[in-house]
Amino acid sequence: MEEDPCVPSDEELWASILILDGEAKADALTSLAISHSGYENSQYAIALAEEAKDLFFSAGFVGDEVEFTWVWGVLAESNAYLGRYNEAIDAGLKYQKVFEKHLIDEYPQMRWDIIRWYLEAYRFEEAKAQFEVLHDRYKYVSELDFSDFKYIEN
Repeated sequence: MEEDPCVPSDEELWASILILDGEAKADALTSLAISHSGYENSQYAIALAEEAKDLFFSAGFVGDEVEFTWVWGVLAESNAYLGRYNEAIDAGLKYQKVFEKHLIDEYPQMRWDIIRWYLEAYRFEEAKAQFEVLHDRYKYVSELDFSDFKYIEN
């Protein structure tokens, strides 16, 4: 598979962060976080995304701009890989908020992931509420009976 000459390689991105600052550096860090996201590199991707987030905030962003879409997405997915479901939910909801504010349609897979993370965190009422939102927006979603979910006492 040929590489796209318009898309910088990881090596080029690493070189660029040494000379960039502000929003441009945050963009490069976000691209690196995306390229390193996944189960084996979750902690690394989180560190890159957190640094990008801090730079965006320093540049005057508030967290619901389009630039944050992939920052929140990487933080959501990577935290979920590590079993940090509450952190994944928090970032996933921020991701959804950016979609709702700026884009025509949301990414329904993220909402499914948020539902799963709520269930993993034993937050069943919140999972049900997210399912209802998903169902209202996408009528093809079948009815689920949440009455079978039980809180598990440890």
